[in-house]
Amino acid sequence: MVDDETLLPPLGAGDAASVFPSSVASGDPTPSGVILWTRLEQSAIEPDQDVFWEVAEDERFLRRVAAGRVPVSVLSPESDYALRLDVDGLLPANRFLYYRFAHAGVSSRAGRLRTLPESDDEVASLRLLVASCQDYTLAYFHAFGEMAQREADYVLHMGDFIYESAIVPLRPINLPSGGQYASSREDLLTIYRTHRSDANLQALLEAHTLICTFDDHEFANDLYFDGERPRGPDHPLDGDPEAYECHRQHDENQGHHLAC
Repeated sequence: MVDDETLLPPLGAGDAASVFPSSVASGDPTPSGVILWTRLEQSAIEPDQDVFWEVAEDERFLRRVAAGRVPVSVLSPESDYALRLDVDGLLPANRFLYYRFAHAGVSSRAGRLRTLPESDDEVASLRLLVASCQDYTLAYFHAFGEMAQREADYVLHMGDFIYESAIVPLRPINLPSGGQYASSREDLLTIYRTHRSDANLQALLEAHTLICTFDDHEFANDLYFDGERPRGPDHPLDGDPEAYECHRQHDENQGHHLAC
């Protein structure tokens, strides 16, 4: 996967938003790597050209740490043409580094990542930005824009990266199913795609590596409730346990999740 001869276009080359509309993100850090994430716009994909990536010590990408290419054939509609790249084992521990992708002569915007310390390292301090329960339809994400400007080691996201509902009119999301709750893969992809279109959320994920957990609204409210009521009260699939379980598994495997 490491290739010192990999050539990427200059940073800023081309229209990044038209090829990488969700920008970039990093998450699930280890002492020797992270998951690097991006999504390509389907109409911008050139089937005979690979997706390139690189990690460097500096913002200008003059001091490369690792680089490589991924066949464009790994991108699929099932994952919404998202790419999750595991570079574990390739990066130095406890370091801020910079990364980007490129395709068809276009460079993505750059992101900054941080690997974890080694297990026996002494850590004098740790700065975390904490987030949870972000509903695109209910509020604007100005706080994420502020968090992107703060110096920190990681973002700890405690769940509900999306909400399964589209019932608040402040920033409406029109689901392909026509319903108010996600009940299909395309509904879920639409919600993720819309959340990741937010400029403040993109800025946050570009600036900081994400440590995250799942929560129930990424599937349905009260999914893990163990009482007598349905597992997803008010969800259109409440009455069909088999279909509901399939829906949950689809969401866990969405390409928009950083976790592999």
